[in-house]
Amino acid sequence: MGSYTYGNVKSLQEVVVKMKIFVTGATGFIGQHVVNKLLADGHKVICYTRNQMKVYNMFGDDTI
Repeated sequence: MGSYTYGNVKSLQEVVVKMKIFVTGATGFIGQHVVNKLLADGHKVICYTRNQMKVYNMFGDDTI
């Protein structure tokens, strides 16, 4: 296979798409890990939960 370039991008792996993602159950066991991974990857996360203060304590100002 040849090497293709488009502008400064040399491969699809260099293309990073940041998304706005809505997560329910963000303060649960699985939700915590999902939100942390999404934030680490640079996505904007919107959390829906019963206790908004718990979300703030877990993730700070990084979530909406």
